[in-house]
Amino acid sequence: PSPALVRLRFMLDFAYMTGMRLAEMSAAVVGWLRHEQLDDGEWAWSIMVLGKRNKWREVPLPDPAVEALEGYFRERGLQADLLANDAATPLIAKLEANEPLGTARIHDILSGAFDRCAQAVYAKDKRAADRIREASTHWLRHTYGSHAAARGVPQDVLQANLGHESLATTSIYVRAEKARKHKAMQEAFARRSSQRGGGSGA
Repeated sequence: PSPALVRLRFMLDFAYMTGMRLAEMSAAVVGWLRHEQLDDGEWAWSIMVLGKRNKWREVPLPDPAVEALEGYFRERGLQADLLANDAATPLIAKLEANEPLGTARIHDILSGAFDRCAQAVYAKDKRAADRIREASTHWLRHTYGSHAAARGVPQDVLQANLGHESLATTSIYVRAEKARKHKAMQEAFARRSSQRGGGSGA
């Protein structure tokens, strides 16, 4: 794959697995990364994110996110040992220079990728193509929140990771997941009832 495609793949993976905002991804540097031993003896990666209102928050990095970053750094000719790089090294950089990629450029790259994906899907699934075409860079952050809630991440943990001031904002994802479960069960058993045709016994 081309350097541009390698970068795109990393951006998609990292945004999806961290829930970081566009501006936060643009500003992120090696100095934000942390690798430390936890109380249970395990070593874990995280990233300190400077978010809205100049507030820092710590976001845990799952292993696939770290592996994606290591692979992207190797492609850029940097040290795969992440903390061996200069603290000012941007996590997302221009192709021709080790300089940070601005928010507008990140937005254009991701939007262009969504558009190309929609075009590729259109012939097989027009509805899916329309949904993808409507996607924004913030869509990845929402996907992170929705999938985390669906996989049982506690609401307070999700709130801290997303940097929400109010728990009510985070609860949107939890309520949406609850509604999705109820709808799925209603549909499953409604179909079964109709198939049974109102029979009297099991």
